[in-house]
Amino acid sequence: MLFSKKKSKKDEGRRRSVNKSGVYDVINFILGLCIIISTFVIFTDRVKYEKVFTAVFLFAAAMNICMGVKYFKRDEKLKAIVLTLAGIFLVAMTVLTLFAFW
Repeated sequence: MLFSKKKSKKDEGRRRSVNKSGVYDVINFILGLCIIISTFVIFTDRVKYEKVFTAVFLFAAAMNICMGVKYFKRDEKLKAIVLTLAGIFLVAMTVLTLFAFW
């Protein structure tokens, strides 16, 4: 009896929500690959591909907002708020680089 685990509703709910978050993980994986590929393109010739900075900021904003939604659905509100604010900041950086480079 000492080693038996008691399962609470909170643990079962968290386990269920982790299994449902696989879609968000796939989206983040794809966005992460896009960010890495875009960064390598920028490193090849920064002056020629300076407009790709806009895409990098856009992908990063989408990734942060997607993670914010994931944590919001898990009822981890503080993480969701911080990630959403970071996503909004990156959207602002996207707009700034859009006006600066285009």
